[in-house]
Amino acid sequence: MAMFSMFLNAPPASTPVNLVYFEKRPFGPYGQAAGEVSTENGFSNALWLQVSANAAASLRGLRAVWDGWLRVAGVQEGFAADDPTAPLVVELSPGPNQALELRGICAAQQIETPRRIRYHGIDPASLVAAVTTYFHSTPSLRVLTPGGGGLGTFDPNAEQLIGLFLAGSLSVPLVEAGLGVGQPLGTVSTRNLADGLIGFGIELQTDPPMGVATAAQPPLPINRLDPVTFFNTLGAAKLRNGADAIDPAQRQNSWLDNVTKSRVLITFRDEWNAPLLSTSDAVVTGPGAGQSALARMDNVHAGTIVAPTGWHLYTCSIGVPGTRKLTPLNVNTAAADPLVIDTAGPAHRVVATVRPEDWFQPDFPSRPPAPQTDLARYTSGNIVDLLVDGIPAFKRLVGDLRELEDSSPSPGRFPDHFVLIGGWFLDADFEMIERDATSKLKRLLELGINSPHRLIVRALAWGMNVPHETLRTINLLDVPRGAGYVFASAVTFSDPRTSFHWKVTVVRNRFGTFASLGGIDINPNRVDDSDHLPRRTKYHDVHCRIQGPAVVDVTKAFLARWRIHTTEQGNYLDATDSITPTVTTPAEVPATHLVQITRTFQAGTGFGYQPWSPQGERTTWANLRNAISRAKRYIYIEEQYFVSALVRDAILDALNQPTAAGLEVVILIPDSADSSDSIFNPVNDKDSWDRVRYITLSPLMNDPRVHVFSIKDYYVHTKVTVVDDIFCTIGTSNINNRGMNFDAEINAWVLDGRTEAGVRKFARDLRTRLWAEHLGKPLNEGTFAELADIDRGLDILKNRRPANSRMAPYQPRNPGSDYPRLWFTVADPDGT
Repeated sequence: MAMFSMFLNAPPASTPVNLVYFEKRPFGPYGQAAGEVSTENGFSNALWLQVSANAAASLRGLRAVWDGWLRVAGVQEGFAADDPTAPLVVELSPGPNQALELRGICAAQQIETPRRIRYHGIDPASLVAAVTTYFHSTPSLRVLTPGGGGLGTFDPNAEQLIGLFLAGSLSVPLVEAGLGVGQPLGTVSTRNLADGLIGFGIELQTDPPMGVATAAQPPLPINRLDPVTFFNTLGAAKLRNGADAIDPAQRQNSWLDNVTKSRVLITFRDEWNAPLLSTSDAVVTGPGAGQSALARMDNVHAGTIVAPTGWHLYTCSIGVPGTRKLTPLNVNTAAADPLVIDTAGPAHRVVATVRPEDWFQPDFPSRPPAPQTDLARYTSGNIVDLLVDGIPAFKRLVGDLRELEDSSPSPGRFPDHFVLIGGWFLDADFEMIERDATSKLKRLLELGINSPHRLIVRALAWGMNVPHETLRTINLLDVPRGAGYVFASAVTFSDPRTSFHWKVTVVRNRFGTFASLGGIDINPNRVDDSDHLPRRTKYHDVHCRIQGPAVVDVTKAFLARWRIHTTEQGNYLDATDSITPTVTTPAEVPATHLVQITRTFQAGTGFGYQPWSPQGERTTWANLRNAISRAKRYIYIEEQYFVSALVRDAILDALNQPTAAGLEVVILIPDSADSSDSIFNPVNDKDSWDRVRYITLSPLMNDPRVHVFSIKDYYVHTKVTVVDDIFCTIGTSNINNRGMNFDAEINAWVLDGRTEAGVRKFARDLRTRLWAEHLGKPLNEGTFAELADIDRGLDILKNRRPANSRMAPYQPRNPGSDYPRLWFTVADPDGT
């Protein structure tokens, strides 16, 4: 059975279609931009059609395209709002099943999914006639306000309800109102009659931009889809059960046969899903000589360019090559410049764009001015896997280490395979997979060393948190094995003024090189998952696993520290020089992630001086500060401490921008700051940490746009920031001034080339995955779909948390304005 309908009844075969329907104005850029003779330029948000005034009434009837909700969106532009006979704009939003079908159909054809359809020009009397029976037929009506809040069941006056409906204050369910697929909603209004033709418009709205309008910034244009492209796609599509999406009888002689279908529209959007407005031109070229179309990216054309049909291959770029990376919608390919699209008309393709240099930052001058880091500004073609909580993270690490046992030998050369471990806390003698004795780190390293393949093992650890047995285990592996040698060594160093805070592994096995980093130490108290069962440690954290060129930077960062520390301790081993990561990614997995590896370590002056790093590095803080300043819709920080005045002030600056009225900040912290891992005795108590956290957060909590939540059910050890479903980081750096300034830290920043529903997939998936866990929701497709829309997700967090939610508004445990004794000089010396 068909699930969708055309806008109008198809004319009977005896009625020539060219005597009924006419195109008045096409959707999209018109005038000179479309190659027309007219000198008028602009953009039509709707496809405007005309129907012959003497056509049968059934041919002038607009019908329901899908099941869902119906509401009046207002009076047609150009008519007085208080005119009871003015043509109306009527909006239909699809129901859940229809939305699911639409999403699949549109994704397969690489077009956007409509969120709603609007008819411009419906006669109000005919619309009232269509809904009157519903308002009179039942004493308990199900209606919605425009914002989606239920009004409940009630028995008011039917005429009053109709008045509210016409005013746009109520939405009604199509099916319950007897207005299912293909049923009439009303006729086109004769108020649009001119020269024997009655005009009406068809508009499809898609995912909105992220930005929010303010007094200083006008509303961003609503994103729209070409109706001709959509209905051509829908007319040829199949549902998941194999049925036709639209009944074939409705496709014959429809209005589609009488509209312009000889164009290809290409819309360019920025990172916030808004039409790209740039000083550069968009350039689209075909495969043949002289095939070129160009358009200025301005408000007039809404980021859209008109290209002729017949080229099939459309090469797209923005201004000078390299300024913006381009990605087609719903395609698992890496961002590129230029981008080649293969399509035939009619088509409306959306291209997401991003300038990576706007997000990935170099180090900025510190004390003294720092040089450029030896790591890449960013690399492309990476695969980053999200690992939430210790059990999934350890499972992936164990899987990577087990492949060392089956490696084939490489006689006569230094080992190709290696394991690098950088740990703030490192325990080699616990089951990383529960009830599996073979999953202990020391056992896995022994298996790798006893395999036919030679192996290098290197471990750097902060000595204050490493069991002696772990060091002994790793160093004892450095003995002859079979025909070759194994090079295994662990180095510890301890400095009470600064911490080696890494949680990093790099494993090269027969399948490639894999780097893992984040907040999860190789430590038995991290064995937990999203259920946080009582028998487990109830410890929440986030890690990631990286394949691709970014692994080279993680390896470089490790080796730089290894060589310095081992040279200082007089046991530098030349075998380390043979460590070379293999940059491979599986062909079947889309390598779409742009990644920057950033670090923190102290400059050569001031507290925590390290002789091997006289210039220091603060690229993690440079990226975080920049990302906060670029946020337009939301900043989400999930953090163990949040006691950094630097980060707090950066957020306050962002909130104080004239265009920041729609910006919201969500901060998630544990119920009590845990100082059990602190070595600073003067402030080594939870009350002191909680006092500083309150002092730090108080100025933010005075702003109603800032929402601070805490969790009691488990300890939040995460170090994650997500901005606008675009940019995010997973790493070791806490939101304290140690993590931003002088402790040894390492983070991965991810910008996904893929876009889904107008946002970057990796950042959106990270946010929704974390919110689902903290809200106590099941980790399934329905939950992710519910939370994916940022407006709806924020509403759930703020106003509609379920009864089993683990999140609650933060309640300070130790409020006050005085800092604990010696806080600045001992625990957080750069906190002034």
